[in-house]
Amino acid sequence: MSSTPRLRRRSSRELLSYAVSPISRRGSCIGHGGYPFYTQPAIRALPPGVRCRWLEKKSRFWPDARIRPDVGLNGWCRMKLERAASRWSVSLTYVDWVGRERLRAQLVREDGETIRFESVSESSVANPGSPLEWNPLQCAE
Repeated sequence: MSSTPRLRRRSSRELLSYAVSPISRRGSCIGHGGYPFYTQPAIRALPPGVRCRWLEKKSRFWPDARIRPDVGLNGWCRMKLERAASRWSVSLTYVDWVGRERLRAQLVREDGETIRFESVSESSVANPGSPLEWNPLQCAE
């Protein structure tokens, strides 16, 4: 006889109940594989309980608004995970396709607590290599 415990199969109902449980979750859309997308001037309607902290509103060739202002600003995200004595920290830096840092978000989780935003700030830099200036954004839960 094996002493290894067997994993119990879960029904789709059990899995669905987990997916909609009130556990605190945070998510981030960090890309679309370079596929072109259209700019959005504002956040569209979201399901109940879902909030958007930041939406990239710049166009692909920002700050020049004459070239394809309808196409969104592609990019990627750098993530750094750190563990301290009783705390996890997640740093996210969103970078556009030419290397400009656009947004920084800092999330933290104290042991036994839920994850929360500690800070979010948007860069106002328009040209690669220019000094970065960061503007804090509201982080109210």
